[in-house]
Amino acid sequence: DIDLTEKLDYSSAVAQLGYSLILTLLRTFNVKDEAGRVMFAAPILAFVTTHILYLNFYELDYGKVPFAS
Repeated sequence: DIDLTEKLDYSSAVAQLGYSLILTLLRTFNVKDEAGRVMFAAPILAFVTTHILYLNFYELDYGKVPFAS
């Protein structure tokens, strides 16, 4: 793996999980109107976006594992 493929892998996994969570909530609660869909989707999209930015712009250090023996 190179740095780019690792970031793309993690970012696509987070995006897929966020999209699946939005669809699951919309279908579970049977949200039909546009305002309700936005109210469900906006906080999840905000979290997914900030999480992807965190994954891409901070160093992922695998060498230092806390509490490892």
